Amino acid sequence: MAGLFFYPKMKGMQMEFDYLTTIKEYWNGASDYYGETHPEHHDASRHPSWGLWHIPESEIRLLGAAIRPGVNLLEIGCGNGHDAVGFARLGANVMALDLSERQIARGIPHPSVNYVCSKAESVPADDGTFDIVTCDHGSLDHSPARLILPEVSRVLKPGGVGVFCVYSPLAMMCFDIESKKLGNRLLSPLPRAELHYNGEVTSSYMSHGDWIRELIDSGFVIERLEELRPCTASTEYFGELVDLEWARKWPCDMAWVVRKRD
Repeated sequence: MAGLFFYPKMKGMQMEFDYLTTIKEYWNGASDYYGETHPEHHDASRHPSWGLWHIPESEIRLLGAAIRPGVNLLEIGCGNGHDAVGFARLGANVMALDLSERQIARGIPHPSVNYVCSKAESVPADDGTFDIVTCDHGSLDHSPARLILPEVSRVLKPGGVGVFCVYSPLAMMCFDIESKKLGNRLLSPLPRAELHYNGEVTSSYMSHGDWIRELIDSGFVIERLEELRPCTASTEYFGELVDLEWARKWPCDMAWVVRKRD
């Protein structure tokens, strides 16, 4: 799921109660259009992949040896399941979770992928169920990491691996509200751990320091931080907020690779 928004922080209990409904309604309404404007999601040869420019796992190896036949993997914010199916083709047993019923209905069928409509803040799985949890611009783009990361830690086995790909703080600071594009000047303060609302959907984003604190507090050891760049063959398929020229100069998204403490 994509979406960067910079608007005043939602305050009080209203945020805590309503943001999930807001996200669900937005993606139920946007699902068909999003699928139509993302043909790369239907190219099975490209997945699993990471980031806005779909860098193949086979090249960047964020999971590396952790992804192998027989592992149990959870993807939070799976969309139509293009990455979930990619992981399944590598031998994983996948639970693909999304808050939007419409996104789940569009899920690409695969015998090793179980699509589940649920919030990432409360995964319908027992403690220590999964060897791997992934999020590639999914639930963590829209919901508070402080609520999701402890739940991810709960359902991961000790020593289990998490990979979380989100927008970079630099991209957030260069967003131009008027043009809805990223520019070459710093326009916003260093992002803090806040939930923002633009009248359509919420966005969640944090500084590097916030991420480090939340990951450690949730029981993770940070093994790697990868700032993603488009590969030579990358192509713009859709009207994303980040254009290819910008992304080749500066990192537009980043991937945290973590391991749950034993």
